[in-house]
Amino acid sequence: MAAALLAAGALCRCDCDPDNLGEIRCEYTVEPHDQGGGGGAVDFGTIAVGERRTRTVTIHNTGSVPLAALEFDFSGLNGEHYGLGASMPTINVGDQISLPVLFAPQMVASELNHTVVVSHEPVQSVPCSAYTISLRGGSFARPDAGYDAGLDAGLDAGADAARDSGRDAAEDAGPFVPFADSGVPFDGSGAFVAVLALQDPRSHFAAAPVGDGGIVVGGGYGPNGGVLDSLERFDVASGRSEIVSRFAGQQGRAQLTATRLSDGRVVFVGGILPGADALAVPTGEALIFQPASSTLLPAAYGVSPRFGHTAVAIGDVDLLVAFGETRSGPGQPLQVIGDPVVLHLDARAPTPVTEAEQGAAASRAETTATPLADGRVLYVGGRDSSGTPLGSVVYFEAGQMHAAPLALAEPRYGHSAVLLGDGRVLVVGGIGAAERPLTTAEVLTVVGDPATWSAVTARDDLAPRLHPLLGAVDPQAVLVAGGGPASERGDAGPQRSRDDAVLLFALGNQLVMTAPGNGLAVPRHRAELVLQAERAIILGGSATTLRRSPLPSVESFTLSSGRFEDNNLLGPGAAAQPLTDGRLLLCGGIDPHTGTVTQRSRFYVPANESLSEGPPLLVARRDHSATLIDFGVVLIAGGVDRNGAALAATEILDLNGGLVCAGHALQTARSRHSATLLGDGTVLICGGDNPGGDAVESCEIYDPGDQTALPDDDTVALVLGFMSAPRSGHQATLLDDGRVLLSGGLDPARGVRRDDIYDPQLAALRPVSAAPAIARRHHVAVLVGQGRVLLAGGEDYNGAYIASDSAELYDAALDRYLPLPPLVTPRIGPAAILFQGGVVLLSGGVRPTSDNQARPTQALTASELFDPLAGEQGGFSAVDFPLRAPRGMAIALQVLDQPLVLFGESRDGRIAGGAEQSTTLVTMERFDPEAR
Repeated sequence: MAAALLAAGALCRCDCDPDNLGEIRCEYTVEPHDQGGGGGAVDFGTIAVGERRTRTVTIHNTGSVPLAALEFDFSGLNGEHYGLGASMPTINVGDQISLPVLFAPQMVASELNHTVVVSHEPVQSVPCSAYTISLRGGSFARPDAGYDAGLDAGLDAGADAARDSGRDAAEDAGPFVPFADSGVPFDGSGAFVAVLALQDPRSHFAAAPVGDGGIVVGGGYGPNGGVLDSLERFDVASGRSEIVSRFAGQQGRAQLTATRLSDGRVVFVGGILPGADALAVPTGEALIFQPASSTLLPAAYGVSPRFGHTAVAIGDVDLLVAFGETRSGPGQPLQVIGDPVVLHLDARAPTPVTEAEQGAAASRAETTATPLADGRVLYVGGRDSSGTPLGSVVYFEAGQMHAAPLALAEPRYGHSAVLLGDGRVLVVGGIGAAERPLTTAEVLTVVGDPATWSAVTARDDLAPRLHPLLGAVDPQAVLVAGGGPASERGDAGPQRSRDDAVLLFALGNQLVMTAPGNGLAVPRHRAELVLQAERAIILGGSATTLRRSPLPSVESFTLSSGRFEDNNLLGPGAAAQPLTDGRLLLCGGIDPHTGTVTQRSRFYVPANESLSEGPPLLVARRDHSATLIDFGVVLIAGGVDRNGAALAATEILDLNGGLVCAGHALQTARSRHSATLLGDGTVLICGGDNPGGDAVESCEIYDPGDQTALPDDDTVALVLGFMSAPRSGHQATLLDDGRVLLSGGLDPARGVRRDDIYDPQLAALRPVSAAPAIARRHHVAVLVGQGRVLLAGGEDYNGAYIASDSAELYDAALDRYLPLPPLVTPRIGPAAILFQGGVVLLSGGVRPTSDNQARPTQALTASELFDPLAGEQGGFSAVDFPLRAPRGMAIALQVLDQPLVLFGESRDGRIAGGAEQSTTLVTMERFDPEAR
């Protein structure tokens, strides 16, 4: 076994020439950025002797030379109670890292304050700056020190003595006193905040650019079909979004319009108000968004109630609103309308638009409105009151609606249209006669005298798309992306939205089609595309038609790169590992843009909410593990390759030097396994699926060896014995005494209920002496303090696979399970965040909904809290901390005390017997204790 952790950078090395330093400036900043010290101090609070608490400082190299000899001097008064929680890396010029500072009191004292000196030796005789940081902490004697001393010391004797003492189990159970410093602080408040995405997942919404490089987004359908009342402002440069306003009375609306005026204001008009589909009624209200103050004010006048309409700015303070659908009251049939009107935002009454020719303003829905360069507005196609697609073209000019002397070759509705650089209009997609999805694109020449206007079918081989996204990314180039695969009407069941795209280049009457370098990160229908400079920003939408799963993610396309880019995670099967320098490593999985298993890695930095590319893996893989085995050194093990074959190969990412090298192969190829770093620097790898897709019952130990002496000194050996049964979908929980609890992961239908313990002192597996309540998998297993593990939820079997509300505590000292009250909500695959005091927040997950056969499974946003001091052993209560997006099978982890929830899927349910769909989420959320 490895006697100590690896030296940073020892596994993969290269010899490089030193940089030309030029003027030497040995300069850096040291910033303590943890909880509440005040005056630049770091406050650790008061904890028990023998416990540990970590805070962080950020070091930024602002000089001209790498910092290779930075030192923290803890030699002063009380310095023996403090230390660094990781080895000190070289900090390159311009880089910044976050380092953990450790407080581990060795004596009882109300004040163990210390001043640490941060310094660097001179560089070529040039002196370096130095800093002092005040550290504050205190300690007390733990009341149960005799019980827990063996556990904290990493010895088995204390635990064994407790198990063998002959004490009655019920007597031992007693009230639970959690560790004081487990997890992050929690005061009963906070909220989840979406990271690098929209705060509210939404489809059928409205968006418009604002003058500071942002986009205002409002309304739409949210999770489970609810109508949203929020407006948020998405900043394109940073990728951040913030809810800035709400519609009056918190009355949301969907299928509305957003139109930017010449002075930068944005006008929201109409939309359908909350209510069941047959009961929802539209509004004609107009609201003006002021970007400077992020306020939303009602306009003096509105229009007749409508939704799915068009709205175009004409002049500086006028808005042309036309067509759409309406309903006279709840439960009344929908009606297609015309009713064009000019809405004046200078407080004059609206002006009705008259018809120059009969039928020019006739009712139509799902049409397009395209402002032309000469001030006219062109309306193309749509459907009439009987649902028949229209081929007619009308236009607005000088206060009147005119019938154009041309028609589409194929009548259509649900299409999209865009103005080309030469003044022509491109029409793509939609639904034609007999509900047939169309594969044609038409180019309309609408320049000059309407008598000379003409239309031509430029291509007839496009993929069918309903409401495709169109963006003129160049005067001759149009991006065509996403869209729905078929009509939104009827009960055919949920159908997948499209995630592919093409580029169309208009050359005369010809359209040359090419494929971008990749596709959308997620399927999108009823999304919004906003052009900004040379980028097409694509926001939200729904992954399935009939608005089943709204999306929070945002991505962009640039013609210069020919590729889509996003500020989100890698796709399904990616591994996530927090690093001690304050970053989060994401690697492998399915690349969302290509749909293939990838070698990519990315870094997320919570300090500034940024993403960057990391070094590629040697082997493309998914469903693998990533384990930090030293500062910046990560073991990648197992997984599945691009051919679907399980892998035994391992590799080492040396992030200090950006290098990757192959490691020793596993004894058994496996994926979806657990990987646990043990106290001696080795990694315990257990269970998972073998190449045949069957669960594995073996464990093995990866030992990195002494890589400073020999570059290939790592070894892999099978653990003595086997687990009680093959496990996949299990949890591996590192206990206080260094042992590992392997829980669940068994097929509940088999009726086998047994967990296992790996003991590193014996290098062997043994079964837990008692049986858990159920044979759960995809459950929560959280060490909440004093050797107790919360086991909650997961999948169970009772004639069918069901979501469980069962919960219990595993007590390592007793080697038994203590019963707990049930969860508030049954959950499969929830995310669990540990807070100080052993409090655990359970969020999301998936549950069946037998009371609604139209949606047999549902991903949740709701949360509940486990309080270890509630009742005899602890209990659960519902809390108002919902996730921003419904997530099942998500994971929760902490990066320098920032709780994050990543990945997961949103279950789309079923409609009238259609096949059930699920939507993979490539976004993450952060729990912010200070948010409300």
